[in-house]
Amino acid sequence: MAIASAVIIDDEPSLRLVVSKVMREAGFEVLATAGDAEEGLEKVAELNPDITLVDLNLPHVNGVELTRRIADSAPHTLILILTGVADGRVADECLGAGAFHYFVKDERITSLGERVREQWDEYRRKFLHHENS
Repeated sequence: MAIASAVIIDDEPSLRLVVSKVMREAGFEVLATAGDAEEGLEKVAELNPDITLVDLNLPHVNGVELTRRIADSAPHTLILILTGVADGRVADECLGAGAFHYFVKDERITSLGERVREQWDEYRRKFLHHENS
């Protein structure tokens, strides 16, 4: 049984494949991937994933705006940002838009599944446990 379900939104096809593989190896069910914000919003609405991984730099609509839209339309989805840029100001903007955590794409991409699991566990402790109490 999967830990949780996920949708991955990133405009780089090779990165979508790598992230999907790493997430599956860590025990997550990857429901779908999307290459842009519009497709990503459709997948989130259709599939209602537990987790949505969002690239910050997407064509047409950036990851911050997409995060706002997902947070509004799917408030129970854990939103995690993936980006190639380590910038505290941007991280704060993402968190303010509704993201739970901000990951920098780096050489540790192979440990992403483990890091997502840690965030999922924390999210469940903070939010989901209270709803079931």
